[in-house]
Amino acid sequence: MQTKKAIMRKEQRSRMRALPAEERFKKDIALQKAVLNDPHVQAADTVLLFCSKAQETDSTELIRALLRQGKKVAVPRCQEDGWMEYFCIDSFSSACLQPGYYGILEPVGDERPVLTERSVCIVPGVAFTRDGRRLGQGGGYYDRFLSAHPGLYSIGMTYESFVLDDIPCEPHDCGVDAVITEITGGEDQNG
Repeated sequence: MQTKKAIMRKEQRSRMRALPAEERFKKDIALQKAVLNDPHVQAADTVLLFCSKAQETDSTELIRALLRQGKKVAVPRCQEDGWMEYFCIDSFSSACLQPGYYGILEPVGDERPVLTERSVCIVPGVAFTRDGRRLGQGGGYYDRFLSAHPGLYSIGMTYESFVLDDIPCEPHDCGVDAVITEITGGEDQNG
């Protein structure tokens, strides 16, 4: 199973790197609009997001837009033990974010978000399926976080071309409640 996932990760990362910058930019704008128009995100008091890496959909403008809307926004800080915690930010700037573990931007402050039934977690992935299965980067950070917060509504954010028919899953893999793409918007997996 691990070998299948590793091969699939490599293939999807290659596909992402092969996308022309202009095409990715257009897709990111449409994807961010779809996320902002999602009813769960619109109703959210707190949005847990990720600071994107090169091989992920861009989250920068989405973070800025949510902050402008007055949403409480939190991003993760990874720990060497394989866990991550979210901390609030009030801007997308070097005053709030610094390169951390894996070189990903991480929050500087220590204010933890208060999670409620209206909180939403937007999750990155190498690929997703329509029914919410997720192929992550392989570190298990989101699997551990989502399994520790089972009532938290989660949304996978990806390009339409990275929604696959099948992704191999293991018992510890956590899926998402909905998948949003630049074309389809949100598709709730729980009805």
